[in-house]
Amino acid sequence: MERKLSLNPWWAEGEFLQRRLTFPQIIEAIAAMGVDGLDMNDIYVGDSPNPEPQTVRTIKKQCAAAGLEIMSCWYYTDLAGAALLYSPERAVSHIARLLAVTEMLGSKYLVISNGNLPRGVTVEEARSVLLKVYESLIPLAEDHDIAIGFHAGRASSPFTSPAGTLSLVQELGSPYLTVTPDFEAWRRPAPGMPVRYTDNPNLVQGEALSVDVFRQVLPHAPVVHAKFLEITDGDEPNYPLDDLFAALNDSTAAHNICIEYEGWIPEIHPERDPAAETKKCVDIVRHRLNA
Repeated sequence: MERKLSLNPWWAEGEFLQRRLTFPQIIEAIAAMGVDGLDMNDIYVGDSPNPEPQTVRTIKKQCAAAGLEIMSCWYYTDLAGAALLYSPERAVSHIARLLAVTEMLGSKYLVISNGNLPRGVTVEEARSVLLKVYESLIPLAEDHDIAIGFHAGRASSPFTSPAGTLSLVQELGSPYLTVTPDFEAWRRPAPGMPVRYTDNPNLVQGEALSVDVFRQVLPHAPVVHAKFLEITDGDEPNYPLDDLFAALNDSTAAHNICIEYEGWIPEIHPERDPAAETKKCVDIVRHRLNA
């Protein structure tokens, strides 16, 4: 059973956008935290889904020089919306380009989202279209030898929840279609913590899911998104970490653990140093995986 640790550079996005950190500096900081690799966000690659080849080549060389694997590539998508409002073929064409970029970066995992349910479309209609998109993606993913992980966290639609995503993946049964569970789905509501989401203000945080759902998803989850919001006394009080990591430690599947610190956003702890807090997250994950 193989478990590798990677860092999502989301923790540095605010500094990057305000030009206080360059991407090479972010890579250097991640390497210093002692992880195996990083997870590439689309903002750092640029011009999605058609980045400059030289940019992609430079990123790959910079990561390799720092001793970091590019564990997975994360792109914002809305497969359901694109397929229903435009066409399934257009949605597949977009993901085909992302698969090519992911291969150029040397990664084996592409993480995307099924997206939302457009108005006036039934769940059954959207699910049928998504399955057609999935069927078209399988041979492309096989050709690139890249597993596609569908991000499963907060349920902004029936297709973004862990159970909904798992149902789609299981129906087609390809190892190239996987689930990427996000700890966010198991976050416990707490006073003072945000209950709405910047990328979807109409979505309100619901109750935390049962950890049994996490266990059901793990056999189909080569990438697990370990999100952290705040570290207090060496622990993260917003998630049932004991149960989540017990499930991971019991799992016989191989998992890359993608660690993301999100507590730097203004609604939580803008006063804290995101790099220092991220290192605490790494230490927590490493300790709990070895416990």
